[in-house]
Amino acid sequence: MAPHSLSESLVPLSTKSLPQDQSATNFVQSYTLDRHWAFGSVPQGGYLLGLILNTCLNFIGSQPELRDKYRDPLVLTSHFLRRSEAGSRVEVAVEVVHRTKKMLWLNGSLSYDGKPNIHTTHIFTLHPPLPSFPLPAPSPPLPTYSPPCPIGIHPSHPSVRDFQLLPWYKRTDVKVLEIPKEHLQRSLTENGEWGAFVDFGEPVTVASLPFLVDTFKNLAELIVDQPPSWYPTLALQIEFPFPLPPQSPSTSTSLSTSSTTTITSTSTGGTTAKIALYASSRVILEGRSDTTVEVWIIPHVEGEELAQDGQGWRERSVLVAVGRQSNAIMTSQRIKESKAKNVEKSKL
Repeated sequence: MAPHSLSESLVPLSTKSLPQDQSATNFVQSYTLDRHWAFGSVPQGGYLLGLILNTCLNFIGSQPELRDKYRDPLVLTSHFLRRSEAGSRVEVAVEVVHRTKKMLWLNGSLSYDGKPNIHTTHIFTLHPPLPSFPLPAPSPPLPTYSPPCPIGIHPSHPSVRDFQLLPWYKRTDVKVLEIPKEHLQRSLTENGEWGAFVDFGEPVTVASLPFLVDTFKNLAELIVDQPPSWYPTLALQIEFPFPLPPQSPSTSTSLSTSSTTTITSTSTGGTTAKIALYASSRVILEGRSDTTVEVWIIPHVEGEELAQDGQGWRERSVLVAVGRQSNAIMTSQRIKESKAKNVEKSKL
């Protein structure tokens, strides 16, 4: 089977737009939940949020009075109410809640068979364009502030070729290259931090950012010898601090790994860049854990330029998404016990 791109999975099957005086729902799009982005039969939560965010963007783009004022997401808050099944056909509905001169509030939902599986709220605005990419080195007074990228090694460094390639999305174009802990720069004393370089095999879009913030190793896997488990998302909030920098697939360069997989450019519009993820977790309590994931766009630097730049590229990287989520830890034993209880209830 040929590799599968995420952008192919974000294309709706159908669209219907309803006048606001006929329905509280302004816009509905249908999708089939792609099995490529599922673990077992359950789609990745970030992929599902990408469908909802994509529908919001399509709705805004269809409204002339909205598209030039509110095209950038600012905050997405989600609650996962029911389990979704790969292969099923779902409807994603969007409604306008409120708008001001600079902000637009939307509600979204992903439903199967008339029942909501996910509920979301969104705030959209219009970000000022980035002054340039890579970002200029900071100098006072700063009009904005972003911390340096917490990854301490550039993806063009030769030693990256020896990093482990994780087998998470085997039938897709996405490659995840795990970064050893010694190259993470936040200096957490606990074991709850993790990093990776990601290659999409295609330009990154706003609708693909939820997928990235839901790509990480759970704290339970990092600190203990965890048995095979499922980590369903309970709630996930995503902030979008900066817009995506200009990207251009035509200027891409590649970085080969020891497993013959290529980590390529993921930027669009005149700049070659790469994606880095940094995740941190601090709490495990009663079968739940918390995780924060940062998505960074790293400027392309290599060879003598990388040696001269030192760690300067970390200051010029762009933080494009921050996800904070609560998830459950479902070991195989807990899943068996849950199924047994459901069987007993069905007999009553």
